[in-house]
Amino acid sequence: MRSRRLSIGAVMPRYFFHVFDSDACHDHEGKELPNWQAAQVVAILHMGTILQNNAAEISVGDDWHMDVMNETGILLFRLDFSIVRSAILDQISNKYIYLDSNNKDL
Repeated sequence: MRSRRLSIGAVMPRYFFHVFDSDACHDHEGKELPNWQAAQVVAILHMGTILQNNAAEISVGDDWHMDVMNETGILLFRLDFSIVRSAILDQISNKYIYLDSNNKDL
């Protein structure tokens, strides 16, 4: 799919937003935008919507990313999202497991 020409003769570039979680979701249509900065804004908004719509399904250790490419297939930038469990959560979880197993009143 080629970019269309603007009335002043400039070509509007097309950007593709490929999302990777446990599966790959390739953007085959892309979006015409004036520049890569506009593509970055669209990518951030789109990733936010995806994360919001899937928030209940995302777990600690999951990694999501979005590759933004131009129409020649060059990777322009990547957005990364991951949930990394802090060591303190292991201590808190183990404490409550220990308390629950030793104190039936809790």
